[in-house]
Amino acid sequence: MSADYYMCPRCDREVRVGSAGCPKCNAGEDLDFDGDGLDLDLQEDDLFYYDKFVEEEFGGLPKKTFKEWFWWAVALITLIAFLFLVL
Repeated sequence: MSADYYMCPRCDREVRVGSAGCPKCNAGEDLDFDGDGLDLDLQEDDLFYYDKFVEEEFGGLPKKTFKEWFWWAVALITLIAFLFLVL
């Protein structure tokens, strides 16, 4: 059977999973590793923009046409006239 290993984030030595930590530098398993120093070389295309994603996937909010705005205005004027006559 082969044991699983991970790389120590401080000294890059292989450490057996389940051990108390790295025997070389005494870094524990609970060490918070955030990936600093990995030299990832991210490009603009690699970044994720949520608003751009939503726009591309769903096309944003639909634009109202003149015809739709006209009928909304007619409905609003009719409602106001009805309320004016009832009250």
